[in-house]
Amino acid sequence: MPKTKFQEVIFTILMVMVMVYAMVVYNIAFDQGGMNNQIFLLAFHEFPSMVISAITVCFMCPIMSFIATVLFQGVNSDLIANWLQIAVRNFPMALCWQIFYAGPLVRWIFGKIFRQSKEREAATAA
Repeated sequence: MPKTKFQEVIFTILMVMVMVYAMVVYNIAFDQGGMNNQIFLLAFHEFPSMVISAITVCFMCPIMSFIATVLFQGVNSDLIANWLQIAVRNFPMALCWQIFYAGPLVRWIFGKIFRQSKEREAATAA
C-alpha cells in the first residue's frame, strides 16, 4: 500500500480511473438497454468528461450519477427525481465494484508499479 505522498497520488489516480470507467460502462449499458461489446468503446468517449467529475472520491457516486442523468436523460423538470433514482441504483454497483474488483485490481497494479522501490528499500536496509 502507499507509503509516500507520490505513491498515494498514483494509487488515487489509478483507483479513480478504474472506478470511473466501470461506472461509465454501467450507465451506458443501462441507457442502451443492455450490455454489448461496443459499450466498452463508447465508455472511452465519455471517459474524459466523467473523470472531471471525480474531484473527490467520497462524492464520486452522487456526482457521477448526476452527470450520467444529465448526459443520458437531459435537463428537464424531473432532473432531481431522475438523479436520485440513478444515484440509488448506482450506489450498490459502485460499492461492490470498489470492494470486489477495482480495489483489488488497483492494489495489484500498484504493487507491480512500486515493487522495484520496495526491493530497493529492502536491499538498502540489508
